[in-house]
Amino acid sequence: MSEDKQWELFPEGMLPDEINKPKPPIASDASLQTALGVFEEHMKMQGFSINTIKAFASDVRLLGKYLGIGSAVNQIGTKNLNDFLDWLLNKRGVPCSPKSYARRVTTLKVFFAWLHESGVLQEDPAKAVIQRTVASPLPTVPSEDDLAKALLVTEAIRAGDGGKK
Repeated sequence: MSEDKQWELFPEGMLPDEINKPKPPIASDASLQTALGVFEEHMKMQGFSINTIKAFASDVRLLGKYLGIGSAVNQIGTKNLNDFLDWLLNKRGVPCSPKSYARRVTTLKVFFAWLHESGVLQEDPAKAVIQRTVASPLPTVPSEDDLAKALLVTEAIRAGDGGKK
């Protein structure tokens, strides 16, 4: 009689999720510059608009200007990101409109969520960054004088002289 052998179900003690888990696109200690290049390709593959890709890439490069473009992505924490956002608003010396600020927060959230979801980072440092909604400014209301001029022009056009004086 032959001896029954118990075959190992999962190689070297690996769990089922670990067997089919895709390999991260970059190492966790990759630089911001390297991560940005791979992120741009990811955005193209996901169908992001060219304007979104350009804006997000510019925002990540700005983060690189602040932290150092060679900074390892696994060394960037929530405090670094909040300090960067404070620098944008208060210390950069260049005005940052509310809409640009909101987009830059979105960039950080999308970029670091991608690094986390693709297995590059264990934690998402941008998850705790507060996203503030920004209201678009209301348009300027025309003055009474502007409205009167507009009425004169439209009445002249209606009368047939084309509004020329």
